[in-house]
Amino acid sequence: MGPVTTMDGSAERTATTLRLPAEVRETIPGRGLTAKARDCATFEVDTDRIGEAAQAAHFALRSLGRRIAMLDTEIRTLDEQLAVLVHDVAPSTITLNGVGVQHAPQPLTSAGENIDHFPTSAPSRTSAASLRSPRPTARPSGTASTAAVTARPTERST
Repeated sequence: MGPVTTMDGSAERTATTLRLPAEVRETIPGRGLTAKARDCATFEVDTDRIGEAAQAAHFALRSLGRRIAMLDTEIRTLDEQLAVLVHDVAPSTITLNGVGVQHAPQPLTSAGENIDHFPTSAPSRTSAASLRSPRPTARPSGTASTAAVTARPTERST
């Protein structure tokens, strides 16, 4: 398969590239995927000529553009709801540098039912942090000390 011109004008070599007739590509003026989806959502389709490649492509692109618009709206709504929840549950978390509404809930959901232990820095009896590993016992080494070994020059290899 040769290079295929994609919606953004770039050439790609892939089986999943969207192939459009040139007359359809020219009707998508937007720059960037969001603008292209918005433009596609407004396509007029002549259903009497749906058997023509251009009309079929316009029909499919209009459907995709409308679906993208609905998903964008749903994402914005969920982001707004998430922002309200995060401000209620962890208002100080989002004031931290680099922590936004998208990242702040992660530690809260990771803490789960142990949320009471989350703000404290002291380990609980059942946490792994409270268990101390025993110190390893010193064992005599089978080699001499590093200083003694490195004091003599390395023999030349042949």
